[in-house]
Amino acid sequence: MVARIETGLTQLNTLIKAPSMGGPAGQAPAIVKKSIGEVAPQIVDPAHYPALAALLTQYGVINRLRRKLMTLSGRNGKVVLAKNTIGAADNKGFVYLGVDFLKEFQDQVEVLAGVMAHEWGHLSSNLLKYGNLDDLSWDEIFDIRRDEEASADAFAGRNLPLMGYSVEPLICFLSQGKDKLGSHKYYNTQIRAHILREAAKTTQERQGFAQKLFGSSIYPNPYTSVLLIA
Repeated sequence: MVARIETGLTQLNTLIKAPSMGGPAGQAPAIVKKSIGEVAPQIVDPAHYPALAALLTQYGVINRLRRKLMTLSGRNGKVVLAKNTIGAADNKGFVYLGVDFLKEFQDQVEVLAGVMAHEWGHLSSNLLKYGNLDDLSWDEIFDIRRDEEASADAFAGRNLPLMGYSVEPLICFLSQGKDKLGSHKYYNTQIRAHILREAAKTTQERQGFAQKLFGSSIYPNPYTSVLLIA
């Protein structure tokens, strides 16, 4: 089983490093198992961050966004606070949100929604399909990582309109990050913005078509209304 921590968006130095071929004299080089995953962010006690308490209440913005994403994705993600990250998700269903990020953007709900939607996209990923990563080159692993992040962006783009939010605040947020020019992990911001906008456009077109088709119908349709409450 491939352990996975998919670090969200920008900020961390998350590049996979190729294994070292050297070692102490007289010793064989260390064998480094290839992985797409990363070290999990450090979980912190919410009680140590009283300034964020309102976000985490039952009807606080984090839990409201969580309920919407659970409804849309069917994935029961568990949100935890962490250090040294903006956002991350693992293969155990945990979504990590960085305390410094939350402090800075707690009043910008659309940015919070965008970051959380991106991480929820990772919860739906299946990296096991790639099998034994040791059989892949590092360039192939880097390609998988970029595609994984692109898939999470597409998930966010498709679902943000259904949550009542634009993708533009998330795109603006990405353009300010250190990975805006692209890296081993991310496509550049221009490509990511295109993915987000095209995914959102697809949802909006479906909404428009459904409204025409079911406008006078008594039958509900998931694209005829925005999910405001979950």
